[in-house]
Amino acid sequence: MKVFFICRSGHHTSVIAAFLYLGKLTGSKINNKDIFSLPGFDETDFRDTGRPFFAGTNDVGTEVYTIGALSFGSLLKKAAGEMIKLFNDNTNTAEWQVIDVSLYTSRWTVWGLRIKKLHLRALAKAFFYLGARRETIRLAGFLEKNMIRQA
Repeated sequence: MKVFFICRSGHHTSVIAAFLYLGKLTGSKINNKDIFSLPGFDETDFRDTGRPFFAGTNDVGTEVYTIGALSFGSLLKKAAGEMIKLFNDNTNTAEWQVIDVSLYTSRWTVWGLRIKKLHLRALAKAFFYLGARRETIRLAGFLEKNMIRQA
């Protein structure tokens, strides 16, 4: 199975969701080191928007990816779902799961992205950290509440 988490950049909210899903991050107390040591976190190059980033494989072999979609997360999710049906002959779509987590992107992260474009890297990192703290708690609740498949 393959799971794709979608957010604006593909390297912030979706990375947090991916590592929560993989069990390598908890929804409880997190710190600066926890966030910035996540592979792929804040490695944004906007030229890579739309390109999947491999986050890892869980213990049952599910491959987890993140994708940046700017403000088109719901459109990308719909298009991906339709392509999955097309390529699988409208049959076994259970092998793929596309989850748009862009609704969980905090204002802190959005401002961090804007500040990063101004090349104010240290200030952007502070905003990303504040956003990540909020997003981690909310995403952990979302994944648990919706019991996102992990098989």
